[in-house]
Amino acid sequence: MKGKIEIKICGITSVEEAEILVEEKVDYAGLVMFYEKSKRNNTLKQAEDILQFFREKKEQGQQVKTVAVVVSPTKEQVGRIEDMGFDYIQIHGSPEKEVLDSIHIPLFRAVWAKDEKLPDKIKECDNTEALLFDGLIPGAGEVFDWKLMEEVRRGLEGFPVKIILAGGLTPENVKEAIKAVSPHIVDVSSGVEFDRDKVGKDPEKIRRFVREARKG
Repeated sequence: MKGKIEIKICGITSVEEAEILVEEKVDYAGLVMFYEKSKRNNTLKQAEDILQFFREKKEQGQQVKTVAVVVSPTKEQVGRIEDMGFDYIQIHGSPEKEVLDSIHIPLFRAVWAKDEKLPDKIKECDNTEALLFDGLIPGAGEVFDWKLMEEVRRGLEGFPVKIILAGGLTPENVKEAIKAVSPHIVDVSSGVEFDRDKVGKDPEKIRRFVREARKG
């Protein structure tokens, strides 16, 4: 990997958290949408307030790209996300073909490192910009075997997609993860929260994560 590492903080639920991302010049902010099982799920009002904040900062030259994080969304939900003005959509689960065909913004596709059909999944949507590699249980905050990514990279040769590394990243291990995997983007959620059982990002943990990632 050449160039600077990009950083995505996922599970944002408030304007206060968004402010920290702008301060730290984070590249992407992930907002969980239409998934009530998640403690980080945003209501439409929450999301609109956060998006408006980021729009205002963009006008001031401080851009953090916004990512709607969804699980097996419907075509209607994809349309709502695009209408709201998200920059990207990140899809987990098994989306229907008609849903993938309806996407007009760049797609981050969440996959498992041992999935033998990765090239096929890239071809399923022309807007696939990156593959996000998480643990076997997405969102569980568990590290998977990074050595699996060596074979993944060989299988993706010739495909112009970015690699996003997620799954159990923390301020303590992100530098090591970058050296081991050389991803384009590192993605963290629970690793920068006050407590795994509660909603809320810890500003100091975010700052440490960003600092350590940039060292990597």
